[in-house]
Amino acid sequence: MPPGAGHRDMSAYLGLDLSTQSLTAVLLDDDGLGGVSVSLKWSVAFEKILPQFGARNGMRALPGGGADDDAARITSPVRMWVLALESLCRVLERPPWRERLARVRSVSVSAQQHGAVYLTEHGAQMLRVLGDARRWEAAAAAGAPQAVPLDALFSEHCFSLLDVPIWADSSAQPACAEVPSPQP
Repeated sequence: MPPGAGHRDMSAYLGLDLSTQSLTAVLLDDDGLGGVSVSLKWSVAFEKILPQFGARNGMRALPGGGADDDAARITSPVRMWVLALESLCRVLERPPWRERLARVRSVSVSAQQHGAVYLTEHGAQMLRVLGDARRWEAAAAAGAPQAVPLDALFSEHCFSLLDVPIWADSSAQPACAEVPSPQP
């Protein structure tokens, strides 16, 4: 069966990958007979849609790598990831994604290897707000718009670090060199 044909009767699975350079979403259709096919794919390079962050291939080299000139402080801006996720949310609200999301049985997410997001207490509170289904159901019942932009929830005040070290960072290398080797 061609991808997307008869898709109303099939289960689907959504895969999201937040990598160093891009955000990708893939919708897989399960034909119920053990076959899976890609029916929709969306991918965006950060530097293409979010040039304001000055991230080349999703990374920024910042000053202050350490005493050793070879030690590079390589980071990614957290707000760049938030805005990319917001772009994805806008795509998921439109056809053909919107119609097919009801069939999604599971979602798989992979993200930055060796990257971390450091939240402030305000950021932790925003995660609790985002995860509180009762709050959203009450707002919908009151006629409030259901879509709240992630960018509105997760402002700069939500993050302890706006630029976080990622896998390419080697700024801790000089300190690691000072750690004594284990004695036999």
